[in-house]
Amino acid sequence: MNPTTTPLFMVVWRCTRNCVGSCTYCSYIKDYAKDQELSTEQAKHMVDEIADFGSQWFGISGGEPLVRPDIWEIIEYAEKEHGLNVSLITSGYAWDEERFNKLTKYNVKTAISIDGERDMNDKIRRPGGYDKAMHAMQKLSSVGLLDCLVTTMTKHNIHQMPHTAALAEQYHARSVVYHNLVPVGRAGEHMEDIAPTPEQYEVAFNEIYEIQRKLYGKVKVNVYAPFYARIVKQKNTADFWDWFNEGYLGRCTIGGLDRRQTSRAYAQRGANLQAAA
Repeated sequence: MNPTTTPLFMVVWRCTRNCVGSCTYCSYIKDYAKDQELSTEQAKHMVDEIADFGSQWFGISGGEPLVRPDIWEIIEYAEKEHGLNVSLITSGYAWDEERFNKLTKYNVKTAISIDGERDMNDKIRRPGGYDKAMHAMQKLSSVGLLDCLVTTMTKHNIHQMPHTAALAEQYHARSVVYHNLVPVGRAGEHMEDIAPTPEQYEVAFNEIYEIQRKLYGKVKVNVYAPFYARIVKQKNTADFWDWFNEGYLGRCTIGGLDRRQTSRAYAQRGANLQAAA
């Protein structure tokens, strides 16, 4: 399939519910498991289907992917059998030199989850997690494999969004991803304790907008939160739709076309009607 016409850029596999962390907002832990993990052979068959579908990238998430025993066999299969690019997200807590060498060997673009400065990150994720994440970040940066830093917003860390961006700039990450809190899994049970208020989101999103402007051309700042679009539209109406259609990963496209596609559809419909007349 022509890579310029493939239906998806990346397909992400949540490869395990096993983890070494205890994030307060986790949605994918064993407590909520209703499905079984794929076996190695089943996972390879899934990779076959991803490649046949035309995806250019095979993304791996969890749980903690680095604790899955056969993860390297599956990564090698995706790369050697299908030529897929591979990316992976980790907390860094299961990090060691052997795993780093394998990520380097297979050229796996790797994202690090980090939720603010040391005190808040370790409160949200696990004591000692910040230092482990920083070590992984430094090692990945040294070989050009640090893909992005990922932060989930809670009421504990929402005032520390610039910290993630500063680390991304310092260690030459390709991008930063900010997630709003989603009330599923453990987060659904503790929403009142960890959910930011609307006022806190307002302050944080305005701050992130300024971070986007500051890091433009250096670090890509992505926001996976539909209501962030309102902030951008208020601040930059002239360029909003170009950004929304081309640069915004937080929009929802289920159930309809975006504005640009809609405009093209109406233009084509007009042309068809004119030709018919």
